[in-house]
Amino acid sequence: NLGRRPEALAAYEAAAAVDPANETLQQKIEEVRVDVPGLLSRALIASASGNYAQARSLFDDVLEVDESNVNALIGKAVAYRRSGKPQEAVNCLDLVLGVQPNNASALLNRGNILEEEGDLEGALATFDRLTELYPNDEEAWAAQGDVLVKMGRDDDALRAYTEAQKLSPGDEGIQRHILELEAAKTVQSDVFQELFTIKGIGKVRAKSLIDAGFKTAEDFAKANLRDLMVARGITRKIAEELKDHFGSSLAEAR
Repeated sequence: NLGRRPEALAAYEAAAAVDPANETLQQKIEEVRVDVPGLLSRALIASASGNYAQARSLFDDVLEVDESNVNALIGKAVAYRRSGKPQEAVNCLDLVLGVQPNNASALLNRGNILEEEGDLEGALATFDRLTELYPNDEEAWAAQGDVLVKMGRDDDALRAYTEAQKLSPGDEGIQRHILELEAAKTVQSDVFQELFTIKGIGKVRAKSLIDAGFKTAEDFAKANLRDLMVARGITRKIAEELKDHFGSSLAEAR
């Protein structure tokens, strides 16, 4: 730990002479002979510089000495992710979680990769675990909120962002997410109520339209009949009523 590697090697070899069958000592001897901290440092610099193949090779050199080295596995995962190999990155992170199931960095990276790859359910499950383990980690709550937004679960996303804001009140990005969701919620509420005034629209059809992405008067006015009929329960006649209603509303507003 003091960086005095030659003296450390001599001490470990003396210990091994007393207890030759001790596998832990043999591993420590190999680790001291191989400059693991130096290799890790070089690998991280290579990864940050975009030399991902070199970085992975250096991380592998560390893993040959210590196959469960968490820092090397996470670093290798990041290098794989940056070089466009998400599945290989997830595999490395799963190895980390096999050794340290509660490793926050591995969980966060794993969730981010799954989100990028479109596996929102898998990402959410990972972030749910992360927030359960580390409820004081604002980054975990914010990541959970991002996934929930993509899933269309705005109310749940708002709760996640609110938790993140409690932990980091000055974070402008989190504040912006909250303001956007609150504004959208107000708009949706207004449109939701207005939909009830249209013949043939009840609560179920109104929600179906909102879920299909029609959240403002402009959305309805610009949509064609076929787009509107994609929403569950919307017939051609109802779609025509919607177009007439919101088209007239916008014309009056202008």
